Order: sequence, then structure tokens, then C-alpha cells
Amino acid sequence: MISTLPYMLILLFMPLWKPDEVSMLSMIFTVIPVSICALVIWTMRRAYKTVRSIKTLATWQAPDLEPATQNTGAEPPHAVKKPVWPWLVIVPGALLLLSMGPGAMMLPIMPLYLAAMSTDSGTAPSYVPALLVIIGYALICGYVVLLVRAIKALRAK
Repeated sequence: MISTLPYMLILLFMPLWKPDEVSMLSMIFTVIPVSICALVIWTMRRAYKTVRSIKTLATWQAPDLEPATQNTGAEPPHAVKKPVWPWLVIVPGALLLLSMGPGAMMLPIMPLYLAAMSTDSGTAPSYVPALLVIIGYALICGYVVLLVRAIKALRAK
């Protein structure tokens, strides 16, 4: 987030530098960094509140008064096993997103951009742009659905 901050600020204030060139595209490129910044700030605040409430709860929690039982298993008796598959969805996506850097702002319009670039070559069939848009947004939507399910699986008790 910190490495992309200058680019986000440039994109945010670009319509103000040339007010006669304000268009729908410049408004979209203004909304994207603002929404990313708002989302990051919201998630950071929520994570901070969660950590603070857990620390407060841990300090007020009474000590465990149960007698110590002999556990022959390798796990504690109250351990909850979490599934592994959510991490196989979250980690590669996070690594790809981090490796993109400022190009992450291009993700929402990437299928449209690829479709536009495919029309420049005269040999491409006419169905290629539509196919690129459909497949691109299907991949993005599919990953978002998998990500939401992975987060729900990790949060489930």
C-alpha cells in the first residue's frame, strides 16, 4: 500500500490539474484509488479493534480452574482444526496482488483493456474481444467467490 501511495495520489489529483479534460475515464481512475484507500483504512481499523478487544478480553478472563487432565494425544483437548484449502486460495492471490504493485489498480478494467488491444491486430476474429471480456471477468468473479468462501471457512468455528 505504501509503495503505491504516490501513484494513487497522482491518479486522484490528475483531474484537478487539467480540469478541461475531465471525462468518465478520469472519474473512474479517481474512484479506484479512493476506494482502495478507503477499503484499506477500513480493514486496518477493523483489525485494530479486533486485536484490542482480544487483548482486553484476555486480561479480564479468569484463570482456568479446571483440574489438569493427562492428555496423551498430540493436540490440546480444545483445539479446533482449521482447513488448509483457504490458505491455498488466499496466499497465491495475495502474492500475485502484491507483485503487481501499482498495476493492481488496472485489475478492474484489465479484460476490457485486453479486448481493446486484441482488436488492433487485423488477423483476430471478431469474437475474440467478447471472449476475452467474458473469460476475464469470469476469472475475477470466480476468484472473489473463492476468496469469500475461504475467509468464511477460516472464520467458522
